[in-house]
This record gives sequence, structure tokens and C-alpha cells, in this order.
Amino acid sequence: MVAFSASQRQRIDELLRDSVDSKTTSALFYGVTDVNGPIYMNHVGHKLIDDPASDRINEDTVFWLCSQSKLVTSIATLQLIDQGKITRDTLAETILPELANLLVGSLPGIPLRFDPGTDFAYGFSSDIAGFIVERVSGKTLEQYFKDHIFNPLGIASTTFYPTDQIKQALLPLSYRTKKGEIERWNAPPVVDMDPANVKVFLGGVGLYSTQKDYLAILRHLLQIKAGVASEPILTLSTVESLFQPTLCTKAADTINIQMPIFSRYLNAPVGCGQWSTGLLVNLEDVPGKRRKGSGAWGGWASTTYFMDPASGIAVLMGAQLVPSGDDEYEKLFGILESEVYKAIS
Repeated sequence: MVAFSASQRQRIDELLRDSVDSKTTSALFYGVTDVNGPIYMNHVGHKLIDDPASDRINEDTVFWLCSQSKLVTSIATLQLIDQGKITRDTLAETILPELANLLVGSLPGIPLRFDPGTDFAYGFSSDIAGFIVERVSGKTLEQYFKDHIFNPLGIASTTFYPTDQIKQALLPLSYRTKKGEIERWNAPPVVDMDPANVKVFLGGVGLYSTQKDYLAILRHLLQIKAGVASEPILTLSTVESLFQPTLCTKAADTINIQMPIFSRYLNAPVGCGQWSTGLLVNLEDVPGKRRKGSGAWGGWASTTYFMDPASGIAVLMGAQLVPSGDDEYEKLFGILESEVYKAIS
């Protein structure tokens, strides 16, 4: 099992505490795991950025995952492939014929930007994948996730519904002003917070969860990859596909044109990016940091993670600081990543 020394743990503690105490970032959760369990978990700061009397965050604090939801939807879709219910080449219109017939007013609805498999674009395909999971399984995405992902992994906090319990535990959004200061989000809510109004389950953006529970998902994938999962929710070959490139040359060129943007959000290496069956994959080692074949993604409200099978670890940080790509948040994530690799080397 990978372990941090007391001094290494103290160093990471100090970096987190100094960043939050100086209001360089908002409240933070940071976690590192290997296949055996958490190596490091810490949570620093108050729920309300402008109220030091407010509760401190803890391991049960809930985050809006935003695009961090996408990996869970990818897992569900890959499960259906493992079961032979769909394939990677199944046409979406054979399951969701309404997509092929979609009309908006009297105009064609969603024009095809390029033939499938010929290029890359960041979009709402994870939402469509979620609708496919619902149609094929006969369950809502909420129920499917519970039955086939969350319950098998002992995860109880993750849901599409912002219930009273979720809202009580939720870390509110904060944002950085033009002056560089961090303030509580004071604009209208980004999403409807009435659970009764959740009519559509968006697999690309809709989940709420503790970061501790999300770290458990990452750990389970590492366990499958390492061949030590007792009750794997995916096959080994399918988990391996999460860390293998899938894009053709043109699509890979497109994603690497966009890599400076993704790098800002994810601290991913520029110029060596690819996309797998669910993750942004780097094709080269990052000196002093993650290894070749690592897979990463994150969410709009400053949640970031990566899995590094070669090193046997997964790393996750969350802040609920919007929008994504905050310079100070990403700078800290990079510094902490360096400290983690010093600790495990």
C-alpha cells in the first residue's frame, strides 16, 4: 500500500490550509487513493466563504458534480456493452428514434456536424448516452445508477435529486470577482433546486455527491484494472478501454488543438491528449506528475480528478468555485500533484 510520511502529509495539509485561509481558493476537499483505500483525505474551510461562523466542510459535504457526472454515465453505458445489450457501433437512432425525427418548429433539429468516428467535439453526448441507458434498461438513470453502480460500491450520497438532505450538506457555489476576490454566488441558481422538478436525468451534468464517495468509484476502477476487485462492476477489458485512445488521427488533432483549454481546467499535458471510452487520456508521462495512460476529467464548479494506473493512484480535488479553469485553483492542483508524486516515489 502506498503511504505518505508524516512530513509529506503535513506539507499537503499546509498547502490546503494556506490556500483557504488566505482566500486564494474557496473551501477544498482533497483526496488520494490506491486500490487498498484512501491514502490521504482532507477538507478545509467553511461552507460560506463570507461567514467564518458557518459550518466547516467535512467528508460528508456534497458537491454539484457537473461534468464530473460524465464518468458515471460512461460506466453505465459500458456495462450495457459488457452485457451485450448494445455495442460501440449501435446507432443511437435505433434506440432513440425520436432523435432522428427531431424537429424544432419547422426547422431541422440537430444537424450532424460530422460523421461518427471522424472527428471530436465537446458536447452533450453524455446526456444522450444516459437516455440510451434508460431506454435499454427500462429504468430511470437515477435508479439504474443506484442498482448497478452505487449500491454495489456502498455509495449512498450520489443522486440527481437535490433533496433537503442533499441541500443541507451541499457546499454553495462561490465565484472570483474581477478584482480577484472570492465571494458567495449571489446570482439566481444555476439549476432548479426543487427535487420535484427533476424530470430529466442529465448524465453529463446532473449528479450531486460527496467527493469521498466519488473517490470510491475511482478506487474501484483501479481495483478492476489491477485485478483485485472482489465484485467488479465492469470487465477488465472494458476498464482498460478507459485508459486507451479511441480517436482517429483527425479527431486526435482536434482534441490537441483544444488541449490548452483542457489543460487549464485539468492540469493535463498539452499536445499529447486523446479520448478514451470515458476519459481524457495523456499519451506521455508528465515529469514529476501523472504517468502515461492516466485518465482525467472534472466539472464546471472546480472539481478535478485523474486516475493513474501505472502509479496505482487516483487523485481528486473539489471546491465549488465557478467558473472552471480558475487560475489559483488549477495552480494549487498542480502543486499538490507534484507533492503527491514526491510522496509516493
